[in-house]
Amino acid sequence: MDPAAHYDQRESIHLAFLVVLHELPPRQRAVLLLRDVLGWKAAEVAQLLDLSVSAVNSALYRARLTLAATAHRDHRTALGPGEDDPSERQLLDQYVLAWETADIDRLTQLLKEDASFPMPPRPGWCRGRANIRAFLTRTVLSGAARGRWRLLPTRGNGHPTFAMYQRMENGPVYAAFAVQVVTLEGGLVADVTTFGFPKLFRIFGLPETISAQAEA
Repeated sequence: MDPAAHYDQRESIHLAFLVVLHELPPRQRAVLLLRDVLGWKAAEVAQLLDLSVSAVNSALYRARLTLAATAHRDHRTALGPGEDDPSERQLLDQYVLAWETADIDRLTQLLKEDASFPMPPRPGWCRGRANIRAFLTRTVLSGAARGRWRLLPTRGNGHPTFAMYQRMENGPVYAAFAVQVVTLEGGLVADVTTFGFPKLFRIFGLPETISAQAEA
C-alpha cells in the first residue's frame, strides 16, 4: 500500500473511533476509554466511577459491540472542519476565536439552548447553554484565561474535530490537553465532547507541544 494512502486510512480509522465514542452513552464511553485506551483494570474503573466490577465489564462489552458494528460502516472523511461549507467554516472560526480569547459571551452565543458538554471519562456532563457557561467560567475559562488555549483543526470524520492545547506556566509553550469533537445543528453548536486524554495525541500523530510564537 502507498504510504500516504496507508496514513490516510489509519487516520480515518482513528477519527472514526472518536466519532463512535462520541455516540456512545456516557458510562460506556468512560469505561471504554479507561479500559481500552488507558489500560486501567476493571476494579480501578469501578472505584473511579462508583460502579461494580460486573457493571464495568457489562458496559465495556456493550461498547465494544458498538465499535465492532460501526467498523463496517462507511464514514465520510472530510479534509477538515467545515471546509466544504463557508457558513460552517465561519461558525467554527468564531468558536476557535472564542476559546483562544476566553470570550465566554461569544462562546455561549454559538451554543444551542439545549447544547451538551460531556468530558469523558467523567460520567456526567453539562446540558444547556446557561449550565455550560457557568461550568466553563468556574473551570477552564476562569480568571485571566485569554491565551490559555489553542485549538488546532485536525482531520474530521463527519464531525469538526480540534486538538486542544493548554499554555504551560513556564514559557511560551502549549501542551496537549484534549481532543474536542463538535456537533453542529441549525447553524449552532449542539454538542462539544472533550476527550481529556493527552495520550490520544500520540495515537493521531499530533504534536504533544506547540510553540506560542508559531501559533500567534
